[in-house]
Amino acid sequence: MQNLYATSDLAVGAYVALYFPVEAIDRSEPQRVQFCFRRSEELDSALEEYWNGAARVSPRAYFASVRDLKHRLYDQP
Repeated sequence: MQNLYATSDLAVGAYVALYFPVEAIDRSEPQRVQFCFRRSEELDSALEEYWNGAARVSPRAYFASVRDLKHRLYDQP
């Protein structure tokens, strides 16, 4: 998984998925999945905004992103 950013945090994954496509969902651990995104300067910038509390998103868009990630988790084997 070189050049990928992976997170098992649904909130972070949903925020990142608003702007970047999910490259893969790593299900190698039975109790934890990881959402994988292609690493880039833009992604690092978005993560910095998220962790610094500077990120501003539409609540509806964020909720839709959470829902989409959950859909991918539970509807795929």
